[in-house]
Amino acid sequence: DVPTDVDLALSEELAARFGLRRAIVVRSGGAVGSGREDASTPLHAVGVAAARFLAERLEPDEVVGVSWGASVGHVVDAIEGTRASAVVQLVGGVRPTPLGARSSDRPSRSGRDIVQALSDRLGALAVPLDSPLLLASAETAELLRLDPSVSDTIRRFVDVTTAVVGIGSWTPPSSSLVDLVTPQERATLVRDGAVADVCGIVLDADGGGVRGTLEGRTIGIDV
Repeated sequence: DVPTDVDLALSEELAARFGLRRAIVVRSGGAVGSGREDASTPLHAVGVAAARFLAERLEPDEVVGVSWGASVGHVVDAIEGTRASAVVQLVGGVRPTPLGARSSDRPSRSGRDIVQALSDRLGALAVPLDSPLLLASAETAELLRLDPSVSDTIRRFVDVTTAVVGIGSWTPPSSSLVDLVTPQERATLVRDGAVADVCGIVLDADGGGVRGTLEGRTIGIDV
């Protein structure tokens, strides 16, 4: 059965348009036929739908990779009724970060906070990535990748079977990475085609990587 908060026709249209195996579009007004106006935010509704999708498909022996941010936080808080083997942090983020206007009523959370919360809900081993997301230089980032506290987690990336990640927007800006770069860096990357980022990887409208001054300075999974 299709949940009443999911727009099946639009979901199928979106999947066909971009060649996706599956897409889920949530109705912004909440559950149809609920008899009441949904008080949750759209971001919360998306998180609930994503958590429901994960709970239906995760197996107990899976290794879940996770980024962090407002949207991922909503998924983590909503998931229940399933288990996994381990939760691996896919991108650096040790400093608690405000989650923005879309989640202004929620506390700041770091990547480690997200990993621990999800592992608690899944009864899984937590594997945090004890590193900032963005370093001052590629040389500093490379040295940090050699530290066992970071390299041990990076080696677990290949074990990940399911990933839960957020997509940051660059125009308009709604991204933890955008908040860390200088205005000049952001302007240059946008000029070069940056529209989004995933796990610290800056992307253009076709999904290709945008090279620039951030290259080599982020700590996280690569593509």
